Amino acid sequence: MGQYKRDKLQMFRDKVIAGRDNAQYEDANAMWEAMADNVKRIARETLGMTSRSLGSHRESCWWNDEVQHKVRAKQERFRELVRCTEDAQKESLRTKYKDAKREARKAVSEAKNKAYREMYKRLETKEEEHDMFKIAKSRERRRQDIGVLKFIKSVDGRVMVKENDIRKMWQTYFSDVFNNSHDTEGIDNSTIRGEAKNNFYCRRVTWMRCRDLLRGWEGRKQ
Repeated sequence: MGQYKRDKLQMFRDKVIAGRDNAQYEDANAMWEAMADNVKRIARETLGMTSRSLGSHRESCWWNDEVQHKVRAKQERFRELVRCTEDAQKESLRTKYKDAKREARKAVSEAKNKAYREMYKRLETKEEEHDMFKIAKSRERRRQDIGVLKFIKSVDGRVMVKENDIRKMWQTYFSDVFNNSHDTEGIDNSTIRGEAKNNFYCRRVTWMRCRDLLRGWEGRKQ
């Protein structure tokens, strides 16, 4: 097996080196994309493609010795099929691989059904009622977006990780932004006398508009 891997790797290196071209590219990104496509194509042709691994299931409640044995047997039949170079033997090895694959799938299905039946029986009892909530919480965690911000740094440099503290920090920040005028910072309030600057865009008010408004106020006073 080790020599087989070394031969494949050497073949991969030789093909990658032989596949290099001296073409002129517009920029480094175009050159990188061309090289990456070439490497991936040669890797597929030389090393082949692997099927999805079951490594993520090995901590599941249905993963047992029988399932492990069947899956390993299927993987071994697949390796034998890939390593075979004679057409006369390939058909026989392909049949063995299909049989091993069918057996592994059957073992996984039976193990899952058995594990779920036992779990449902436990959920019917009062003592194991909390298992249902553990499953619900686990599914909720898997649905959560891992990109959500879960920490923030306060003004004094402390890192806040609790949701309550983060919410209060944002509340303080926006309160300061919307309620404190930065334009008047450093100016004595006594000189402003309550006057606030209007920094927003507004239409131009003509003297005729002011005259009409004043006349309307005079009429209401009478």
